[in-house]
Amino acid sequence: MGCPTAPPDHTKPGHPADHGPTPAATMHPIEAPNDNFRLLIRQASALCVLVHSLYIALFVWAKVDALAWLNVASVLTHCTAFWLSRTDRHVRAASLVLIAEITVHAIAATVVIGWEAGFHYLMLPVVPVAMLSSSEHRMTKNAIALCLTAIYLGLDGWSDNNPPQYLLDDTVLDLLRYQNIVTLLLAFIVLSRGYYNMVTQAQAALAKEASTDPLTGAVNRRRLMDMGRSEMAKQQPGSRPWPCCCVT
Repeated sequence: MGCPTAPPDHTKPGHPADHGPTPAATMHPIEAPNDNFRLLIRQASALCVLVHSLYIALFVWAKVDALAWLNVASVLTHCTAFWLSRTDRHVRAASLVLIAEITVHAIAATVVIGWEAGFHYLMLPVVPVAMLSSSEHRMTKNAIALCLTAIYLGLDGWSDNNPPQYLLDDTVLDLLRYQNIVTLLLAFIVLSRGYYNMVTQAQAALAKEASTDPLTGAVNRRRLMDMGRSEMAKQQPGSRPWPCCCVT
C-alpha cells in the first residue's frame, strides 16, 4: 500500500499563487460613459433660474403680484432640482421636479395672462427632456409625452374660449413673448448639446468595447489590424514599403 501523497504546498516557489492575482482578478472593466442626462438637468435648471428671475422683475414692473410670487416659487423649485441633480442618485427626482414645475408654470401663466404671452412655448422642450431620461421606463416616457401633449392641446382650446384674468399692456405682452421665444431657443440648444454628448460618449464606449479584450483590457486583434491599415494608408506613394514577415 503506497504512502498517501501530501497536499500541494501553495507556499512553494513556482506555484501560481506566488505570481500575483490571476488575469480574471486583474481585468480592467470597460467603463460606461458618463450620464450626461444629469448634466443636462443641471444646465436646464440653471437656465430656468435665470429666466424666472427675469420674470420676477418683469411682473413686478407690470404689477402682476400673483405671477411675481409664482416665479419666486419657481426659482426655489429649480434651485432644488439643481441641488438634487448634483449626483446620479437623485437625478430622476430632479428631472420630475423640473418637468412638473415647467408644466404647472406654463398652465398658470397662460390662464392668468393669456395665450399671447407665449408661456405655452415653455412646454415644448419638456417632451424631449422626458424622452432623454435614462432612469425612466419606455412606457413611462411615452405616458409623460402623451400627457404633456394632451395638456398643451387642452390649454390651447381653453384659451380660445376663455379670456385671461389679467389684461396686460401690449408692450408687456410683447416682451414676455419674445423672452419666451428666446428661452425656447436656448432650451433647444441645451438639449441638442446634451443629446450630442450622450451619443458621442455612447459611440466611444462601444468603440472601446470592440477594440479591447474584456479580460485583460489590452488592445485586441481587430484594433491592431485597424492600426496597421491606418499606418499603411499614411505612407506616401513611392515610399519604401513596410517589411513583410512570412511564416513558412
